[in-house]
Amino acid sequence: MPKPTKKQFEIYRKECKKWIEIFGLKDWEISFDYEDIDDSPASITYHCINRIAVFHFNPKQARGDLSNNQVKRNAFHEVGELLLGRLRDMVGQRYGLNVDDVSEEIHVIIERLQKAIKTP
Repeated sequence: MPKPTKKQFEIYRKECKKWIEIFGLKDWEISFDYEDIDDSPASITYHCINRIAVFHFNPKQARGDLSNNQVKRNAFHEVGELLLGRLRDMVGQRYGLNVDDVSEEIHVIIERLQKAIKTP
């Protein structure tokens, strides 16, 4: 089964940077990792107080759509996670809501943004 390529990592990185610029997330220290992560093709870890974010790309992800357009959608999604990440933290802290419920709604918002902006 095919696996993501180093070229696709570069596509992911470039697409993340594009959306970081568009959404004005320039106050974050951003880095990228090309490493085996959980079961997802891409993910992000971030620390809102220190404004540090790491975008992860999984070179071992061998299931699902591995097209370049899907890589771009994954990048948009992870930048959306960063865009709304502080909100997730604040809502959980202030209102004591279940983090899974907040995360689920954030994913709904990101999917709506993807459709409205017509990402690949």
